Amino acid sequence: MAKLLVEFVIEVSDFIEKTCISIVSDHCVVFPQFLSTFKIAVETVMNKMKSELLKWVKELIEMEELTPYTCDSSYNTTADNLRLANQECLLSVLDENMENVNLCGLGMVDITYLHNVEDEAMHEDSILFGSSSNTFLMKKAVALDLDDELTKEFNNGGIGKILEEPASTAEMRNHLSKSIYDLENANFSLSATSLSL
Repeated sequence: MAKLLVEFVIEVSDFIEKTCISIVSDHCVVFPQFLSTFKIAVETVMNKMKSELLKWVKELIEMEELTPYTCDSSYNTTADNLRLANQECLLSVLDENMENVNLCGLGMVDITYLHNVEDEAMHEDSILFGSSSNTFLMKKAVALDLDDELTKEFNNGGIGKILEEPASTAEMRNHLSKSIYDLENANFSLSATSLSL
């Protein structure tokens, strides 16, 4: 289970990073000078977020494996009751003749749509918890951290890179300036010739 959760976090983080880079690349088509700065910022934020999330997941897994929950005397009783209720609920879901199950606090719940779900999927609570935590951290990374990282990149020479004129543009500008100068001289020569006639 622990290995599955770590692999899940890595896969989702890699997917989010690729998606962000793809989005940044699409938006930088008009301004290619922004692309390298944006890519560096995205990679930095995503690597930071991935390492924080992996650290948190590993700590969570270690805590669940090592912590004896004996501090609270009622914990074991409550946990046993919840496990028993969970087992009864799973048995009800797996029994295709059952249409409803009575859940404490919720009452009768329709479970017919769960009959085709494999029983392993019922045990993946950690994956669900990990994915919701992952979603929160990804949103935070993209919304806040990426903005901070882009600001930092631009302040650390990013603006200078953007303002640097590519050689091809400089060459085209020089060629255009020369053409304008030649046209002005040709126009002056033509007007001087027509005046002399």
